[in-house]
Amino acid sequence: MMPHPLTRRRGVLVVVLLGWVAGAACQREPVDRAVLNAWLTCVECTDGELDSVQALARRAPATVDTLQKDLLQGPSPFQRDQLTVQMQTSYQRLATYNANDPTSDSLGFSQAEFVARYLGNVVMIYQGRAAYGLGAIGGIRARQALDSALQFSPDSFPPNVWAQIHFARDSLIGP
Repeated sequence: MMPHPLTRRRGVLVVVLLGWVAGAACQREPVDRAVLNAWLTCVECTDGELDSVQALARRAPATVDTLQKDLLQGPSPFQRDQLTVQMQTSYQRLATYNANDPTSDSLGFSQAEFVARYLGNVVMIYQGRAAYGLGAIGGIRARQALDSALQFSPDSFPPNVWAQIHFARDSLIGP
């Protein structure tokens, strides 16, 4: 006796859906950029940001790849543009305050110098935190990511970022 055509279609649909669900379960969970940004940009870093990065890495192995990119490149061009606008606004407020305060001296530096200095500091912190995060995650892939950064010239990074990469790599157990 042949199954009813509708029953056969339902069976095929169930098999297709089960295959899709199984395939989706095998894929890597996407990296939660908000979790990484919370760690890379935190000020006090007392709200479990690093713990969240470690937990993310356990369920989304691509976290290591993303942190490696953050270590090597720093904030994205979009993030840098946003930071630049924020710093320009801060400079303008500071300049206005100084201009209206008869007891204050001039700023002593241009807006471009202010932005360059503080943007450089943000990039340096961001890259250092990426290295530290890789060290905290640990494992072979994190070790490889840190080793690949160490293949660059020390001049490729600010000195304290270079030191942070070494510290993170040296803190890993094993070769």
